[in-house]
Amino acid sequence: RRVHGDSPATRTHGAGMAHQHHGQPEFGAYPAPHPAPTLYDAAHPNFHLNPFNRQMRTRGWDQARVNRQVAFVLGVGGNGCTVAMNCCRLGFAKVVLLDYDVVEAHNCNRQVLFSVSDVGCRKVDAAARGLSHHNIRTEIETVHCDAKKNWWCVVDIAQRCSVVFNNIDLGDYWDYAVQSLCCRLQLPLLQGGTEPVYGHMAGGAFFPPGGPCYACAADLPDPAITARLAPQNILTLRSLDGEFPNLETGQAMMGGSQIYTCSSVGHILCSQFVQWLMRYHGEAPLFKVPTRAHLYWLSFRLETLESQKNPLCPLCSSTTTT
Repeated sequence: RRVHGDSPATRTHGAGMAHQHHGQPEFGAYPAPHPAPTLYDAAHPNFHLNPFNRQMRTRGWDQARVNRQVAFVLGVGGNGCTVAMNCCRLGFAKVVLLDYDVVEAHNCNRQVLFSVSDVGCRKVDAAARGLSHHNIRTEIETVHCDAKKNWWCVVDIAQRCSVVFNNIDLGDYWDYAVQSLCCRLQLPLLQGGTEPVYGHMAGGAFFPPGGPCYACAADLPDPAITARLAPQNILTLRSLDGEFPNLETGQAMMGGSQIYTCSSVGHILCSQFVQWLMRYHGEAPLFKVPTRAHLYWLSFRLETLESQKNPLCPLCSSTTTT
């Protein structure tokens, strides 16, 4: 997850639309590939021509359900690039990319949709171009804006999506706000990050209805802020600018990060969502999908946890999400 700085793109590069940005969201649209492939089912003699036929052979897989998904990818950094690539390779109907950064040289070691030729371009434009090499049938929408200042835009897009991947690192109150929005809209939320010294990774998930959610375990110190970000208020807020402090930005926030750590986070988050989609969406679950995962790279130890629901949680309790 990358910190969203106030660094608008200042030059045009290739097919990008980068130019000086003045604070309002700027949108782009990239239609699904044409002609779209014919998605033969397993009973059809041409099933081998279906680009998804190998994943459709997985026990319990429902490609039709995957085909209907619309993913909102908040932040197109190390995790977000991999998430977006996964969504396209899986066959989602649409992916919406939102970011306010430009590609920098130090992004190129781990943000899989960018190359050195993209340095200086807006991330959403470069990511959309990068996805063209992975896209089978997915429509791509790009939104270049400051998500905190333009919270109304985040709310509007979330209402058109079926899952949210939060890869923007603005601290606990930002995560709380996104979780509040997903609780209010009853949308699955996946978010994760990497530890900046050794590259350990952590991922968490909220699956409706009922959670548990991020706030069940969070201990945020300012009740006045959390009250303003409550589910009953979250849809009407136009901006979160000034609502809570950002994490410290600059060189102090820049730690170690590799392609395998960031990509692992993105793969695990997408896997959590797809497993929930297959096992929890209207059928009796075959197994519990863990809501938290921690991977320690020094020892290669993976821990999966089931977060405990707080019956008095201000976000996901029955009284707040009704």
